[in-house]
Amino acid sequence: MSVPLQKLLMPWQSRDVLTNSASMVGGPVVQAADALALATPAELLAAYGLGEDRFGAEPEFVDVVRFDLVPLMELARSTSADAPWPTYSTGFLRSEHMIQVWSLGHTRFSPGAELWRIHADGSQEAVAVYLSAAQGWSGATSYTPPNTLVGPCATWQGADYAADFADPEGS
Repeated sequence: MSVPLQKLLMPWQSRDVLTNSASMVGGPVVQAADALALATPAELLAAYGLGEDRFGAEPEFVDVVRFDLVPLMELARSTSADAPWPTYSTGFLRSEHMIQVWSLGHTRFSPGAELWRIHADGSQEAVAVYLSAAQGWSGATSYTPPNTLVGPCATWQGADYAADFADPEGS
């Protein structure tokens, strides 16, 4: 049984998903059920320690992707590394809610991942669905094949292809 995760996207990441069907993901993630306590862009950005420099003053919306953790994905404890972006040395977001955060190793989204737009009034709308490495995002305006050097791949007739993890039992 998989644990649904949520990734807050930077504005450029949202554009890349919706215009080029970008499939790569990595960085801070939380359990999707825990993140429901953060219902508005302002609450999400405050919890992640992000501000106007990346999202502008009082953004009308932010985008998140909710996706299943599959066996080939790697999660690690968030660290206090010296980085030019917020880090989470306590292992939790900066919120009154206890929301644990992990660092997801660079990989591809799992099939069925959903891009959700969270509006300032707290309403949410589904925007796109990641179908597979071969098909990309359903709501994207174009498709760029994924890089076979990131995420799972398979070799067929001597060539490497981006692949998705599939449970042989179909569960």
